[in-house]
Amino acid sequence: GGDSPPGFLYTPGNAGGLVDLGSFGGQATLPAALNASGHVVGTSVTADGIAQAFVYRNGRMQRLGLSGETSAQAVDINDRGGVFVDYTDTNSVSRAALFHPAVAPTLLDVRGRAFAPYGGINNQGQAFGRWFTPGATDSRTYLHDKGQATDIGTLGGALTVGTDMNDSGQIVGFSEIGGPGAPYTGLARPFLYSDGKMSQIGKFDNDAVAVDINDRGQVLVQYTPNQFDSEAWLYSEGQLSRVRDLGGEGLVRIASLQLNELGQVVGRSSLPGSPP
Repeated sequence: GGDSPPGFLYTPGNAGGLVDLGSFGGQATLPAALNASGHVVGTSVTADGIAQAFVYRNGRMQRLGLSGETSAQAVDINDRGGVFVDYTDTNSVSRAALFHPAVAPTLLDVRGRAFAPYGGINNQGQAFGRWFTPGATDSRTYLHDKGQATDIGTLGGALTVGTDMNDSGQIVGFSEIGGPGAPYTGLARPFLYSDGKMSQIGKFDNDAVAVDINDRGQVLVQYTPNQFDSEAWLYSEGQLSRVRDLGGEGLVRIASLQLNELGQVVGRSSLPGSPP
């Protein structure tokens, strides 16, 4: 019970401060992304409990709506104001669209496939997302660029999930290894898609996911060697190096990892021997 905390935008300095983003009348506003101009996108719930995509700019929350939509969420925004929105239509099918200022929304479709919620947009207007064949086990990530949708491939299995894309159109994530058409086996390996080709990052013995990429092409990988621990690895100029603490011990149970343009890594972790 009780109202959920409001979404907020904080701007430092005398002219800044903490601003309540507002709502569409419901109990929750959930920001998802922020661009260099201070524009915020996310999801706000109506008084009827319907999730609606929004962009907050110039001190006002605006709905990003589509004809035939029953619910929606804005998940990413670029520095030009382009917004990636995933939504559900009246047939309960998940779909995706791009919103650009002063331009009609662009629907992102892949013939014969349905959208699996999650995607992103870079500052060049390129977008990525995941589409699957209903009733089948395959699920692929596509790059949308200038009206063309390109399947970025797999590492041999039926599943590829993109997690991030930089301004050069390089995409990272994880892909199943194994025979095409096989059900997901848990054999996930990190990949880098660059210049039209997917390549595996490193030779990990267990599940690993590339979670972030910066505009220098450096990639942050989260590796899970066993059911209890996880490790952070940085891939740069073809080399992998493990993120360690100041004492030289490997950090374990790492989560919430992010990478910036300087190659700095932020996340949360516990040290060896400490409780979860």
